[in-house]
Formats: sequence, structure tokens, C-alpha cells
Amino acid sequence: MVRAMRSNRFPWPRERALALLARADTAHFALIDEDGGPILRCLHTVLDEDALCFHASRQGAKMRGVGHTAVASVERTLAVVPSYAVDPERACPATTWYQSVQVRGTLMRVEDPRRKARVLQALMERLQGEGGYVPISADHALYERAIAGVEVLALPLEEVSGRAKLGQNRSDEQVIRALECLWRRGDPGVDGAIELILAERPEIGLPGFLRGPAGTRLCCRPQASDVASAVALVEREYWNVTTARETLVRAHERAPIWVGARDGDGQLIATARASSDGGKHAWIYDVAVDSAWRGRGVGGAVLGLLLDHPQLREVRHVHLQTKDAGGFYAKFGFAPLPPGANPRWFRTNTG
Repeated sequence: MVRAMRSNRFPWPRERALALLARADTAHFALIDEDGGPILRCLHTVLDEDALCFHASRQGAKMRGVGHTAVASVERTLAVVPSYAVDPERACPATTWYQSVQVRGTLMRVEDPRRKARVLQALMERLQGEGGYVPISADHALYERAIAGVEVLALPLEEVSGRAKLGQNRSDEQVIRALECLWRRGDPGVDGAIELILAERPEIGLPGFLRGPAGTRLCCRPQASDVASAVALVEREYWNVTTARETLVRAHERAPIWVGARDGDGQLIATARASSDGGKHAWIYDVAVDSAWRGRGVGGAVLGLLLDHPQLREVRHVHLQTKDAGGFYAKFGFAPLPPGANPRWFRTNTG
């Protein structure tokens, strides 16, 4: 069960807390040594059998409080909210919005070689997802002695307390104002943070810059689950006919700037991407709208949001290529380069 601490005014259900624990790269552990002194560690962890697990040397394990109560926590900072989002003069409203989970349990030593191997393999998959090694198993000749010699410790999740501080002590209007200020200030990762905050707090509505035409909702950073929908919108366009689908998937997964629009059911119906150096140049790619939604202003709204992205709005030159949509882009200030002006060179990687 989730233990709701007295100060935890905005608690999560256990399953949401476990989801953050599973995603976290590291956890902060508060442990005790053999003399009862405090030890603080930041460790790579994985969830296994309802426990937070990590590995240590045998010598190190002696100093990590096996058999004693330990506490671990993970945090995810989403945004640093400026004071002027709430008050034009006072500094004290400045705050941080975050998600956090704290767990408490009795630290134990994992003895089963198969479980130790499973934990170590999960750690490798997190730290080296591309592979490049023989998978770890308890009976493999490469690892049998190593697994016997390494300590794997587990902190059973006897108590779990999760929370999200996302302006719940502010009015809906103040939270919307804060999101608008965050977008204008443009801290790194603010696009994804805004989308996450809106998903956590759907009751507050949308800030003005994300209200699309014809009942649509603009999004300043689609989710990983939207990649397939985005690729479906662009893969049959003329500029992608020679591009492999897996290349388009990778381009969206790694896109530094990616915006879109959703219909009333939350389906992605428009997409646009860009890359930028933040100062001199930016390139726009893969602007597309579902055929059923064309002619309703969705494309213009998505392009407007893209151009207003913090990484694009102050860039000196924004580039794109098109052979049939010049009139559309001209409305946003784009103009064709004269023949021979700044000829473009490129290189195609074949490896």
C-alpha cells in the first residue's frame, strides 16, 4: 500500500509511483554503516520482484546496512517556475515543479544466482541498450564466477510514497499563466515538461498557445507513443518516398523539436519537426496534416507553434524545402532563394 506522509499533500497511487521508480536511471539511498553512521549513495537501480535492486562489491555491501531499514528516493524535476508567473514583484512565489517517490524497507542480500543475473542483465539493458555483450545468465561460463562474487542488494518496497508538485496550491488560471511563462522563457526540455504537466492536470484546460482550430489541441512535444501515427502521416509524402520507415521512426524519436495537433479523441492528426542551433540556422522537416483535416487551419496552427518554439523563435534563418506548398509558407514570411544564391551542399552517409 502507499503510505501517505503528513507532508504529502498531493499523493499518487502506488502504480504511478512504481512507474516513476521503473523509469528512473538512479536512486538516492540513505543507509547506515555498521556503527550506525549515515551513508548517502546515488546508485543505478532496477525494479525486480517488488524491490529496488542494485549491485555492490562484497566489501561495499558490508557498509550498506544489510538487515537494517533503508530509504531510497527518486526525483524528476519538470520545471523551475519563475516568480513573475504569480506575482509581478515578489520573489517568494518562485518554485520548482517535480515528481518524486520515496520508498522504505529492510535492505536484504540477494542470494539466488538466477535473480542476481536477472538484476545485472536489467542494469546492462538500461545502461547499454544497444547490446554488444553476451547476455548475462547464471549458468553461462562467462558469468558464473562473477555472479557468485558480486553482491546484489534489494530494498523491498515495504512503504511507498509518491507525489507530484505541479501547482496544485494555485488556481487553474495561475497554472495556465505559469505554463505560458515557461514556454516563453524556453528552458531546455520545457516542451516535454509542459505536455507532462497538462497530462497530469487535465482539469486546468489549455494555455492559449495550445488551442488549435476546429476543436483541435496543439501539442508542443508529442509522446513516444505518437511516433507511429506521425510516421503514417509523412511516409507517403513525395519527399519521403525513398526513405525507409525505420529511418523515419528514428528521425521522430530523436527529433530535438517536434510539435503536432490532436483531434478530440487525442489522435495525432498533424506533425512537424525541426532542428536548430538556437541562433543562426534552423531547418524544418516533415510538415503534414491528415487528409481529413486539411483546409481547417490545422497546418497553419502547427507551423505557427513550431516557429514559436523556444529553439526557433530567435533563430536568424529558418530553412525548408518544398515544391508545391510555397504559397502556404509564404504566409509565414518564407521566400524562395534566388537562383545561384547560397548553393547548398550535402553528404549522404552510406554506412
